[in-house]
Amino acid sequence: MYCVCAAIPGKPILTAILVTTSSVEISYQPSADCDDSKGMKYLPKYRKYGRSKWISMPETSVPTQTFTGLEADSIYAFMVSAKYHGGQWGPPSDLLRIKTKRNAPGKCYACVCHSVCV
Repeated sequence: MYCVCAAIPGKPILTAILVTTSSVEISYQPSADCDDSKGMKYLPKYRKYGRSKWISMPETSVPTQTFTGLEADSIYAFMVSAKYHGGQWGPPSDLLRIKTKRNAPGKCYACVCHSVCV
């Protein structure tokens, strides 16, 4: 049974689950306008804070997303839109701003293109 509360869902509610130096995992819940999330689809997006271009992740029915490849000690903004099965996208969530963790001094980390020691 799919939600019949409203044609367009309200803003999803975002919560940070895990923050590392290079990734952020968030969860999202349907807005309080309907508690039946069966058939709900989500469209997560993120960007480095201060940049204008949003990066869209694939549409999903899973209410969590891990964003990887992020820069250490940097602020990112996250938002998610939701829709009911076969419906229209609702308004995006409020922005969730998260700062990734700082690299420990003297530690090396690898990236796709090179290694860096700080």
